[in-house]
Amino acid sequence: MTTSNALKKQQFYNDFLKSHCQIRTYTFQIKKCTSQECQICQPIRMPHDQFELLSFLPDPEISAGKIL
Repeated sequence: MTTSNALKKQQFYNDFLKSHCQIRTYTFQIKKCTSQECQICQPIRMPHDQFELLSFLPDPEISAGKIL
C-alpha cells in the first residue's frame, strides 16, 4: 500500500498533497489549511491575521559569490 503506484490510486492522499503540501527538489513542506470542511487539520490556535502571513519557505538558491 505504500508503493508509488498504490499511492497514486488513493484519492484522499492525492487531494491532501495538492491542498496542503509543497513538494520541491530539496524540500517537502506541509501547511495547515483554514477550511472548515477539512477532515485533517485541527482549528488554528493563533490569530488568523498572523496565520495568513505564513507561507511556504522559498526554494534554495546558490549564492553567486561563493564557489563550492
